[in-house]
Amino acid sequence: MIQAAAKLPLILLMISSLGMMGTVAASIRTRRFELGVLRCSGMTRFGLVRLILAEALLIALSAAIISIGFGILGAWCFVGLMRYVSFFGGFLSPLTIPWYYLSLGFAATLLLCGLAAVFPAIVAGSKQPTDLVRSA
Repeated sequence: MIQAAAKLPLILLMISSLGMMGTVAASIRTRRFELGVLRCSGMTRFGLVRLILAEALLIALSAAIISIGFGILGAWCFVGLMRYVSFFGGFLSPLTIPWYYLSLGFAATLLLCGLAAVFPAIVAGSKQPTDLVRSA
């Protein structure tokens, strides 16, 4: 049971990464006008693509940090609860956090959000500025 509680941060990280993929894609689609204004004011295509990818990675980083924090807090609370409400009269067990699996989840979150932003970034970068402004 404690092993399952220790994997709670990884599970929360995966759930939040799926949510962040949708957030990144929707954010890029809804801001086409602003991206067109940036292109009209002199931003290059590659600069626009880098801006979108950096925004996606920043969203992924914040989601990963928040989900790891809540997952560790939840696992800590669960282990504390098991200390006092166990069927066998309570037992003392340290919270063991699987840092290897969390780092894999952290990398997966950054990768998924980065991949979710690549296609919309390339599409936005390949369009003419007037097309972006007109599509709003």
